[in-house]
Amino acid sequence: MNNSFFHNCLKSILLAAFVLLVVLFTACQNSMVEINKVLKLDTMPEMFAKNIDIYYTDSSVLRMKTFAPELLSYNSRKENPTTLFPKGIKAIFYDKEGKAYSDLKADWAKYFKNKKLWEAKYNVVIVNIQGDTLRTEHLFADEEKQILYTQKFVRITTADGSDIQGKGGFRSNVDFTDYEFISVSGDVNND
Repeated sequence: MNNSFFHNCLKSILLAAFVLLVVLFTACQNSMVEINKVLKLDTMPEMFAKNIDIYYTDSSVLRMKTFAPELLSYNSRKENPTTLFPKGIKAIFYDKEGKAYSDLKADWAKYFKNKKLWEAKYNVVIVNIQGDTLRTEHLFADEEKQILYTQKFVRITTADGSDIQGKGGFRSNVDFTDYEFISVSGDVNND
């Protein structure tokens, strides 16, 4: 009686385990769409790099050096490929003769490949060849139009010590040598 009792209990346990496994495997079958939603694969970068140095050239002439602690590339997004610099960026720009004409620093930056547009945020600082320094919290650089612009507050300290503030924004050539403000105030050094 003990053998048949244990044998029946064992059969019942094995049958229950089999039914449980079938239920679990059936419940765990997910489509790739559902798995991608959970993993958020469409929001993950295709490329991640640390401590990068990028050199951009045009016709074998150095045009820009870029340094960043971190780079995330989202180039598979055909409608909007981007490159993100979440921990900041430093860029040095060069003219056609290979001479540096300005540099830019920002705590965050993003490049929109299709639009050929750079966006820089947080502690954005640009110094031009004349020694003028621009400070703002948000700046765009349009490669096709060759302009810098923002609608945010801008402070420029010129090489002679003048302090000019654009409370409603700013627009400049890409060299940051010819600029205009919206709603200006400031102190001019007359020395």
